[in-house]
Amino acid sequence: MANTDAWRKLLHYESFALAPSKYRSAIHSKEFFLSPSGATDPAAELSATLAAMLEAPEGEHDQHAKCRFPARLLWLREKFPEHRDLLGTIECPGFNKWINLDDIGSISVVFANGYFDNPASYYGHLFLKFNNKQGSHLTDQTANYGAVDTSNDDPVSYILKGVSGGYEGGFSPIDFFFHDGNYSDNEFRDLWEYRLNLTESETRYIVFHVWEVFQKKFTYYFFHDNCAYRVGEMLELVDELKVNPQNRPWIIPQAILHNLSEASLRDSRLVNAIAFHPSRQTKLYEKYARLSAIQRAVVRDVAHRNIHVDGPEVQKLTLQDQYAVIDTVIDYETFVDKRRKVGSEQRQSQEYVEAIKARLSLPPEPSRVAHAAERSAPSEANLPSWIQLGTGITNHQPANVLRIRPAHYDVLDVGGAQAKSSALSMGDLTMEMRQDALKPIRLWLISIDSANPSSTGLPGDRGVGWRLKIGGEEDRVGCNHCFVARAQGDYSISRWIMPSALFGSMYVGGAIQQKTDYNHFGFGRIGGALLSRPSADIGLRANVEYRYPTDVHRRGYSYRSIEGRYAIAKDVDLRVSGERDYGSRITIGVGFYW
Repeated sequence: MANTDAWRKLLHYESFALAPSKYRSAIHSKEFFLSPSGATDPAAELSATLAAMLEAPEGEHDQHAKCRFPARLLWLREKFPEHRDLLGTIECPGFNKWINLDDIGSISVVFANGYFDNPASYYGHLFLKFNNKQGSHLTDQTANYGAVDTSNDDPVSYILKGVSGGYEGGFSPIDFFFHDGNYSDNEFRDLWEYRLNLTESETRYIVFHVWEVFQKKFTYYFFHDNCAYRVGEMLELVDELKVNPQNRPWIIPQAILHNLSEASLRDSRLVNAIAFHPSRQTKLYEKYARLSAIQRAVVRDVAHRNIHVDGPEVQKLTLQDQYAVIDTVIDYETFVDKRRKVGSEQRQSQEYVEAIKARLSLPPEPSRVAHAAERSAPSEANLPSWIQLGTGITNHQPANVLRIRPAHYDVLDVGGAQAKSSALSMGDLTMEMRQDALKPIRLWLISIDSANPSSTGLPGDRGVGWRLKIGGEEDRVGCNHCFVARAQGDYSISRWIMPSALFGSMYVGGAIQQKTDYNHFGFGRIGGALLSRPSADIGLRANVEYRYPTDVHRRGYSYRSIEGRYAIAKDVDLRVSGERDYGSRITIGVGFYW
């Protein structure tokens, strides 16, 4: 029994060649084990667990093994049905205070989309939610896995420590209303909820095990042993359920969501419902998009403080117009500054309070159908890894190109829940074979384009963003023996010119690099870009910038690039790209998502 997959999953045993058993638990909290050698000896831990379960409870029940390890108890009761009386349950005050098991009707996996202000959430975040049978979903309990004690680290330190295992990780209990408020109102991140089709027994088994691992210490790894992997582990406690990708050095939330959406259990789909929880920003943008020209003009006047939301200019509108205007203003004021700090206290802005009072002064609004914008779920997006094989011409010479992006999304991809105008990749490598020589064109260890475009043009929604690239690339297009280490950064302002169809941005920034004859120690630059995504299958991006080398004696020069994408199939695309400074390159390639 100690060698079964089920027992090893309960103890989080992983292969470890140096241990006599060839296994070692991923958890390194001593209190998680009942045997002194339990961390590396599954059989010893099983024997100690069985002995502890058979002990008569004395004193504080919460310290008894049955209360500390209810999932182990449930598993033993199933394995030893003839001894169910000896392995009976006991009252556990601590567990019952955390959650009422009889109220739990189902389990959901919740995805918060990417957030570029926190490296841990570049690719989004996953957590488990335990759904009450009745009442508001805001009162549901959740289990959240993340790195511990990261508050004092800058993004670069976080990434370095996260990649190398420099953080401890762990599960913590958090009320869903905290997630909803933090993600929706503070970080403006949408939530996608995948409700799972599990039996009552499977649901309880997962809930019990989550209780067992709360506050236990793991080692956190940014690319693999992260929130996505640990959530997948919890779900794989269910027999025959496979969620985590196999044999991959990286696991990101989108891969888990894709596997969830494809998975079946007992000849039924594992996911029986997908719910969308829009952020305050999304609510604002959708409400603003539905306003008439007259309604928008009034909202703009309120936002610019030309009029008050409870003033005569609003009151003279029709009742339906007042509903639309005031509801939009409420979301706008929350979006711009939900809470303003005064000393050690926080209070809502006066404009927000005025909007709430104005809304409450109106008669109850008749029920109406909300026309939410159509959107695809994150699991419907392309798979997170991509490889491209291409051919083309570089400086009038034929060339073949190989490009690999292990974990990414870009502005031309089918995005699911990602921001349409933002991009993120890690380990983005482009190689070129030309004149019988294979050479690197680019290697971006990390590349981020956080555009955050303005959709309303109102004060506080000005589309301020930033871009960052760290790695290396050729100093000029098509030059020989000129690959340089380079770090680039830009400040950008962006706006949807035509909503969801044409997007424009202007940026200023530069790069630092190892010294070369071309760019010296780097360059400053100013530029602009246009992005068009008329459909999910077609995308086009064009970019023009002017660069000023750090050596003032060298002339500035322009750099231009363009790239178009057409989706041949769901996981296959065709791309045509071109770039030019003093040299030029044109490439056509077929890409495969995996």
